[in-house]
Amino acid sequence: MSALDPVETLRRVPFFAVLPPEELKNLASHCVVRRIGKDELLFAEGDPCEGLYVVQSGAIKLFKMADTGREQVLVIERAGSTVAELPLFDGGNFPASAAAIEDSTLLFLPKREFLDLCRHNSAVAFAVIRTLAWRFRYMTSLVEELSLKEVSHRLARFLRDRALQSG
Repeated sequence: MSALDPVETLRRVPFFAVLPPEELKNLASHCVVRRIGKDELLFAEGDPCEGLYVVQSGAIKLFKMADTGREQVLVIERAGSTVAELPLFDGGNFPASAAAIEDSTLLFLPKREFLDLCRHNSAVAFAVIRTLAWRFRYMTSLVEELSLKEVSHRLARFLRDRALQSG
């Protein structure tokens, strides 16, 4: 079993993990593999959303860019994570940009197949809702951190998080 097996990649996504093996294989048959190099743009804020991306390998950052060139990273997604659920449901364009921070491989699942799956499988639909709820909580926390906390508090939290990551 290859590390880049599409079925195994989909199984790592919490809302696809509820699917039986045959449905995962069927879903994988609709996916297209996309490889992008480090610093390459996956999509830009405002681009139309045509489907869902699942990170197979590498890392993708979602970010907002100010007119001044200042960049705010919203989140970094790694293998087993999804990118672009929100615009699939509201019909809008991408609300942020996404770029690879290392060479990456993604699965692209077209919008129609993803939405059909959610319409016909309530377990998947509820799992997607849980994922979106978690993302909303995370973004709310990020807004609080960036706009309501003093710089010294943010620095202390950053240093604590880095220390925990490093062991």
